[in-house]
Amino acid sequence: MAARREAYEELRRRNRAAVAELREASSYPALLDALRTRLSTSLGQDVSVTEHPAGGLVGVGEHRRVEYGLARLADAAVQRLGPDVEELWQP
Repeated sequence: MAARREAYEELRRRNRAAVAELREASSYPALLDALRTRLSTSLGQDVSVTEHPAGGLVGVGEHRRVEYGLARLADAAVQRLGPDVEELWQP
């Protein structure tokens, strides 16, 4: 069980590192535009949007705050794999 947890944490660490590199990619402005659109859709046109210190965006609406930080998005992607993630390190 400890080995599985270690493999999972290593996957999360590598995924976060890869996503953090997006900040240097020429496509990063397009990613921010897409995130800004999602924030407007979720929170309304009057959303206040700021850049997350570690990359990505944070939106604040009248009654809600939504964070699309790169690390959070990376973690969410790994979590969405669910139990299938174990297939990544099985022969």
